[in-house]
Amino acid sequence: MGSATKFLSALSADNDTAPPTTTKGDLSGYSTTQARVPVGSNNQVLTADSTTSLGVAYKTPVTPPTTTKGDLSGYSTAQARIPIGSNDQVLTADSGQALGLKWATPSGGATVTTNEIHPTSDFSTTSSSFVDATDYDTTIADESGGGFIASGIVGWYNSNNGSDNSSYKLVHGTTSQGITQVNNNFPKQAGTPISLPIEFMGSTDGEDLKIQASTSNGTSTARGGGDFVHVSILEVA
Repeated sequence: MGSATKFLSALSADNDTAPPTTTKGDLSGYSTTQARVPVGSNNQVLTADSTTSLGVAYKTPVTPPTTTKGDLSGYSTAQARIPIGSNDQVLTADSGQALGLKWATPSGGATVTTNEIHPTSDFSTTSSSFVDATDYDTTIADESGGGFIASGIVGWYNSNNGSDNSSYKLVHGTTSQGITQVNNNFPKQAGTPISLPIEFMGSTDGEDLKIQASTSNGTSTARGGGDFVHVSILEVA
């Protein structure tokens, strides 16, 4: 009976221990015993803090340093503002900056431009050797290290319905590619030119890109105007 009385007395004493809180908003914390975590000021937030005896404290939250649309928050020894750059600038690592970053205009990279051979008049030849088609040319940009791809069609017809051959090719500087040779062993009509594919790959060195033509017999005519002769060129530098 004596032991039971002691146990009940101890339990009652433990339950009678008053919480450490004394003020509206206080919390009960713990280190080695229960202790009061006093409520902070308005707008403060409860923050883990191992330097305090209870491991938590109310603190004012850090205000972001950003002030303007597009700003970023950076850090060196404290948070600091990285102001937004100008249009088309890119965020760039720079160890010489206080925050290690800056907005800068990008350098290098590829520049892509388009070009074309799109004559408005016909060109005719009776030559058995390749000759330049007048006004069927364009100048490729002079960009060191760049290149281009040309691809298109040549629409043509021949005055002779015999078994002669007409040939067309693209020439860039002293280099030629894309020779298209067609046997003319079928009827031809001036109003219905035959379209032949033609293509070339080369470097952007400022040279002309031109179409040359030849025929083994009769008169071979490249049909300018419309889209009968149209070579599209993509230049990358």
